[in-house]
Formats: sequence, C-alpha cells, structure tokens
Amino acid sequence: MRRLVRTAAVVLLAALTALTACDNRGRVTTARTKQITFWHIQTSSVTREATADAVGRFESEHTDVAVQVSAFKNDPFKQKLSQAMASAAVPDVFHTWGGGRLEAFVREGEVADLTKAVEADNLTKRILPAALDFATFDDKVYAVPTDVAVVVMWYNRSIFEKHGIAPPATFDELKSVCVKLRRAGVAPIALGNKDKWPGAFYFIYLSTRMGGTRPFADAARRAPGDTFEHPSFIEAGRKLQELVNLRAFNDGVNVLSYDDARDLFINGKAAMMLMGTWFLADIRSDAPELLKTLDCFAFPTVADGRGNAGTIVGGINAAYAVSSRSAYPKEAFALLRELISEASAMKWAKTGRIPALKQEAVDGMLDETVLKAARLLFAAPEIQLYYDQYLGPRLSEMHKSTTQSLIAGTITPEEAAREMETLAREIAAKPKSDSP
Repeated sequence: MRRLVRTAAVVLLAALTALTACDNRGRVTTARTKQITFWHIQTSSVTREATADAVGRFESEHTDVAVQVSAFKNDPFKQKLSQAMASAAVPDVFHTWGGGRLEAFVREGEVADLTKAVEADNLTKRILPAALDFATFDDKVYAVPTDVAVVVMWYNRSIFEKHGIAPPATFDELKSVCVKLRRAGVAPIALGNKDKWPGAFYFIYLSTRMGGTRPFADAARRAPGDTFEHPSFIEAGRKLQELVNLRAFNDGVNVLSYDDARDLFINGKAAMMLMGTWFLADIRSDAPELLKTLDCFAFPTVADGRGNAGTIVGGINAAYAVSSRSAYPKEAFALLRELISEASAMKWAKTGRIPALKQEAVDGMLDETVLKAARLLFAAPEIQLYYDQYLGPRLSEMHKSTTQSLIAGTITPEEAAREMETLAREIAAKPKSDSP
C-alpha cells in the first residue's frame, strides 16, 4: 500500500513538473509546449540586456513558448550559421546583416518569406525604407531590421583641442591632421585590422568618394563593360596606402583586433577611429566617461572625386530572419515583432544604437552624441552598404583580404583590383560557387 502511495506521489510530482517551466529570466511559468531557438551577436552587456528584455516581454505574452537564446561574436557566428544551414540544427530566428550573405541563403531556400507578415503588421510604415531594402530581394522581405548603423570618424575632442586641430573636411586636411598628431607623439587613427573588416571601411569610403556608388554596384551585378578594375577602386587603394605611408594608423594594424584598437582610442593613445555607430554601445559599457569628449565627423571629401559628399557607408547593424524550416513560424515572427517594438526601440536608443525606424520616430529617442551621427544617415542621398555584406561570401572575403594586403603593402592597387575582377568573373560563370 505504501509503495502504491509513493508511486502515485511520484507520478503526480512529474505531472506537476511538466505543467511548469522557467522563462528566459528563470521565472516559473505555465507549461511551455513550444520552443524556438534564437541566435544573435549582441555580446556587449548593454545590447545583450536590451535583447534579453525583448525576449522576456515576448515570453510574458506567449506563455506556451520558450526561447532558447545563444549569442556569438561576429565571425564565429558567421561560421556557425553556415554550418547550421548545412545541417538540421538551424535556429528558428537568426541575426543577419542583409545583403549578399542573406541573399545566398534565400537562393538556397533556407529563409522564410516575411513579406505578408510585414505588410499585415504595417511594419513598412515604421521601418526606415533604406534598412528594409537591404533585406529585400525580388520585392520580397526576408528579414526585419532592428537597428541601423552609419560609419563615421569618431574623435576625442580633448586631444583635438589640445593640439589646436579642427575636424578635417577634405582628404588632404585629414593627412595634414595625421602628420601633426604624429609629430605630437599621438597615433592619429586607431585601427585593428586582424579580422579585415575595419580596414575595409577606408577602402569603401575612398572608392565611393572617388567614383560614387555606381561603379561598385555595376561591377557587383556584372553589368556589361563594368569591372572591379574601375579607376575609382585603384585610386582608393592608392589613397589608402598614402595614409599607411604617413603612419596615420597605430603600429601593428593587421595583427591587432577591433578590441585592441578600441582600447587604444579609449585610453587616449589614438585621436580618431573610423567605426560604425555600434561603437557607442562599447563606449557606454567600457568607458562612459569618454562620452564627455567624444564627437564625430563625416568621412572627408576627396579632390576631383565624383561621388556625392553626403553619401555614407552604413547598413543594417542587426536584422532578424526566420528559418524556412522553423516548426513555429508564427511564433518566430512574433519574436521579430517584439524586437522592433516601441519598447525595444527605446532600449536600443539608450545603448547608442539607431533604431531602424523612420527619422520622426527616433529623433526624440537619441542623445546628442548618436543624434549627430544619425543626422548624417537620415540626410544621406545614398547609403553604401558595406562591400563585404553586399557581396557573396567568396568575393566578400577577397575584398577584405586584398584590402588587408593593401594596408600591409604586399600588393599594389592594380593587383588588388585584378584579383577582385578575376574572382568575380569566375563566380559569374559558376554562381553556385559563391554560396555560404
């Protein structure tokens, strides 16, 4: 009899356990019979918290759904996502920057078409059109952007004032500033290019200032007669090497990481740093006192350049897509909806990020430091998406590698352009060779 009572108690306890679960913050809830996986790259404390808050709100509203969250650094994330796409372990919701890498997954049928869901929720009326464009292919939406970024030249105002320097408006003025700072014993620009993408910003800006956005778009789309050996790319390589030869950057550029360069800037050992507005989240987290003297200016114009001086380099800093294999696509999209909600936008703005909403929606959310950069974004006649996000994986890596080699001085601008064009022709002949 006692054995029967004990057995019944065990069964009852198991049943009660099955009817309870913990949410994303460890709180006990009713049974969560559905589970969706969510991969993102928000590893800094402030952005990770903003993302966790959004997940928490989602779980509070969807008591039958549990979200299993994983966060990764940028490059490990790219590798892990590509591996997941080739296996059965694809996350339901995953981070994307839009552009060529997302388009490659779309071509392979791995990403859910969100067009109807986005239109039904009237998200197109709230989201910044340029941001949504980076996640739209053949008029279909495949990701919802949550924040956008613009790459600007951040500078330490106290260092500039100490040495009587004004923000340069032209490339020649930038070179003069670099010479003056070097003579004063200060590294002009912090750059850690071990992972290749930070140095690519210089090449993109210089080629865009020289030739505008058209040469790159035409070369990438393989328009007849257009090529990655266009003069604007070659001249961009030359001007980048001019900066290197002036010692505009700190020593050891190609062996230092982004974090190393950021630390140089934070510690006052470098006066400037060309970086996206996500940089502000790092400053708020690691060196909030620097915000008092932190300022920014647009990348300088180039003499005889044909590009519009107002064009900026930028793009989606974070967007989220849904796997076409997800067992719970409605719930997955509901999580996306929360990630772009008013509450989430306010959280993002407080981290220094620019929510991917129209200007009238975000003006009141941003403080003066990020607002100055945001105004450059909203006023831009064009936004040049980062080349490595626009291009497919192989060509993207070639672009970053040749830029790194230009900085190292181991390749000429003409050779770099030729390598890009040779690979582009090879991929055009066999498009599937540039899949993730």
